[in-house]
Amino acid sequence: MSTINQWIRKIHRWLAVPLMMTIIILVAGTVQQGENYISPDWLGALGIASILSLALTGLYMFLQHYLSKWKRASRSKKRITASNDL
Repeated sequence: MSTINQWIRKIHRWLAVPLMMTIIILVAGTVQQGENYISPDWLGALGIASILSLALTGLYMFLQHYLSKWKRASRSKKRITASNDL
């Protein structure tokens, strides 16, 4: 596994921490104060930013699997055509 993939995986894992903290704080605030709870703007921004970051890194990891499979298939096709040309 290349270094960039390892970093993306680590970043993806650590991005889950602020998202979970945001969810816990919002749920606790809602439970304590009921429907009148108004969350701070920065807390909502933190949640949105972490969800978007998780979506981007998750999409990269999801597509990376299929891209590597596609590259392997194209390499094997080139190898087969090169051996047939001999």
